[in-house]
Amino acid sequence: MTAKLQREERKLRKIESGLFQLLVHEDPVASVNAGLAQGGNHVPIGTRDAEIRRINLLKKQRGLLDAVRPSLLPKSRAIDHEALCRFLRRRLFELEEVRLWESSPNVSAVVGASLSQLLLRNYAPLVNRLRSINDRLQQLPKFVQQSMTRLVSPVKIHVETELESLTYLPGFFHRLNDIAREHLPESAFHTLHQACEKLQNALEIYANWLIIDIIPNSRSDYALGSRKYTRLLELMDVREPPAAILRRSSAELQRLRAKLRALARKFKRNATIEEARETIRGQHPAHLDDILKFSREALLKAKQFVVRSNFATLPPEEDLYVVETPHHLRHLTPFTTYLSPAKFEPKRYGYLCVTPGNSENNKLKEHNNGALTSAAVMDGYPGRHLHWLCALSHASASRLLAAAPEAEFAWALYCEERVREYGFEETAPFHFINTLHQARRALLSILDVKLHTGAIEVKEAADLLSRETGMDMLSADSEIRFILLNPGLHTAALRGRESIKALKRQMRQAMKGKFNERFFHDALLSAGFLTGNTLRKELAWRTAEALKRAQ
Repeated sequence: MTAKLQREERKLRKIESGLFQLLVHEDPVASVNAGLAQGGNHVPIGTRDAEIRRINLLKKQRGLLDAVRPSLLPKSRAIDHEALCRFLRRRLFELEEVRLWESSPNVSAVVGASLSQLLLRNYAPLVNRLRSINDRLQQLPKFVQQSMTRLVSPVKIHVETELESLTYLPGFFHRLNDIAREHLPESAFHTLHQACEKLQNALEIYANWLIIDIIPNSRSDYALGSRKYTRLLELMDVREPPAAILRRSSAELQRLRAKLRALARKFKRNATIEEARETIRGQHPAHLDDILKFSREALLKAKQFVVRSNFATLPPEEDLYVVETPHHLRHLTPFTTYLSPAKFEPKRYGYLCVTPGNSENNKLKEHNNGALTSAAVMDGYPGRHLHWLCALSHASASRLLAAAPEAEFAWALYCEERVREYGFEETAPFHFINTLHQARRALLSILDVKLHTGAIEVKEAADLLSRETGMDMLSADSEIRFILLNPGLHTAALRGRESIKALKRQMRQAMKGKFNERFFHDALLSAGFLTGNTLRKELAWRTAEALKRAQ
């Protein structure tokens, strides 16, 4: 290693260390998610000044990164450098231009995640985790009060979402008290119980403040506007104007509707899409316990498919548990969601979270057999869970720091489509639901564009989503609120799926007879959550290395 290379490598490692300290060690939620148990006894600083300080520290790291010369680094490290540059450009744009942190209150999310992840993740004996939860409970009232200084430009629908989120936390506190009563000595339980009550009092004061002081002075305009939305998409490697995205997604939706009409007729002659959809939605487990059991069986079947079909390499020492969705996430994730493994824990355990439903609100219909099987593929194997398992095995800290959420979802969408082509679950209900979900993705991309460019109102968007997919209105409203809090994600994920297919074609052409789809899948999965030209460079480098080894 030359002196120049060593110097640039030292500079890059120092930046990685600084960013890791800033983004993980200062945030206890991210810290425990990464598997660093020492983050379990403190909470974030919630003030506006603290957020501005973090922004300035990110700017400083960006300046240091600009001084690194990637041409002097090995190819893999040059890709790390590029990934970090892209991450910082996007993150600073979100913080300085989008500014959700001062328009959308997030106390419920931080409180919920700060506590539920310690209860959920089995990184230490339960008694020890309960002690860490108690430590956080003691400090969270201060965080709640601090966070009130951040909300200087409140958006009404975001404040309403926060108020709804707060109503779900008492259920979590009740469960936490029950667990603590069973596993802690009486004095320790009493201390935790009192801390819960103090936090709930602080949250009640906070909720009243939102209702009395904030809602009346909130603005109704939630849209980013065409300029900011277009720039955000560019930073997510979507380089099409909103109008072009709408045309492409609308054409995709029409194609999938035609496919659904043909599939519907396989159930019953002259059956409509709606009739076929309701038939399949009626095929669901009877109770939540049955839903969880079916999900576990579907995950096992999907996992066996990955191994049997040679789709990708499955890392050892992993598992994916099926649990109920944490209380604070249920109103924003009405069906299923996924919590990833932790990088710094010896065993890689992920969690497929299923949101409970009941027959009265039709939620059980959304947990039909086809939908649960689809979730096992997308959130489990070979989807998001497998992606996380492989990504976390990468030696570079940059890949963890610079993970692009849309890359994770793009891979899941690719898997949703590709497993059908492999012959997985060749049943009419799964084929129909699989296609219906693809149509939903196209519609969500359309709504993403229209909501953030101000071309559609929230109620109109929820009505359209419910009408087109058969989703109940509560669930449709949840999906719309998710779009508002995650601008560009659905659109970037859909474009990312097409990018993955294009990259596969390029690798196939470059490797010719030596191409193997498992190699492509493994290369993409182990690269981490890269997008666009950065992922293209990574795969080109891996292709060249593979061809060199084959000589």
